[in-house]
Amino acid sequence: MVTGFRSHVKQYFEMTRREWLSLLITAAVAGFCLSRSFFYQPGATYSVTLVASDLVTNAIAVFILLSLHVLAQKLAGIFYGVRVVYDKYNLGLLIGAFVTFLSFGLWPLFITGYLTYSSIPNLRIGKFRATFPKKWEISLIAVAGPLTSILLTIPLNLLGLVTGAAVFLHLIVITILIAVYAMLPLPLLQTPNPYQVYMSRMESLESNLPGFDIFFAAPAWYFFFAGIIATFALLALLFSPTLLVLLLSVILGFGTMYLYTVVRETVMP
Repeated sequence: MVTGFRSHVKQYFEMTRREWLSLLITAAVAGFCLSRSFFYQPGATYSVTLVASDLVTNAIAVFILLSLHVLAQKLAGIFYGVRVVYDKYNLGLLIGAFVTFLSFGLWPLFITGYLTYSSIPNLRIGKFRATFPKKWEISLIAVAGPLTSILLTIPLNLLGLVTGAAVFLHLIVITILIAVYAMLPLPLLQTPNPYQVYMSRMESLESNLPGFDIFFAAPAWYFFFAGIIATFALLALLFSPTLLVLLLSVILGFGTMYLYTVVRETVMP
């Protein structure tokens, strides 16, 4: 099975020029949002060189970490016979940069982008139906990115402990933000005009952010995965990302899923 999957990856894995460009643009905006030196800091001397250095460094870090995030989703897509294409979310990046600017960099908000899915007919014959992928398959493909991101923080933490370099702590924060923002259950608005959204109804909605894909496919499992990632993010930032923290996050993820099912049955008996 492993050999077959490797051959499928070799045959069907693809990153288009547009996807690389989307990753670069997303990383550039995220680099700005993460560069606290761009904003006024009491008692600190403003330096254009420092700002440029922070922006470039943060953008490169986001580009690498987000690329790994998308890579995991593409590999999961190939496993289920689905072609996954990444694209930036222009309106989301604009809103994120605006929120970051208004908060003077205290809330570095950036939307990680969205995915579109299409069947790979040759891979869906036999085990899978050669039709559009099922909702649960889309859900697992979408969540592969955030789960990979939080798992990546564990080796980053080990490298930080071994080397004592503060840069690994910064990379952990960026990785956690990517995972958390990817889980936001937001629909994808293709226009910033509220009147057009109202008049065109669903025509102005095209695809969704990964978090919305998971929530739409399986709300109970969304709360499970969101509980894992939110708990892990909080504990990792307060303490450090470890396997014990991950195990505790999984347990609490089951707890949030249970609470959701209880509330759903209470509200809609």
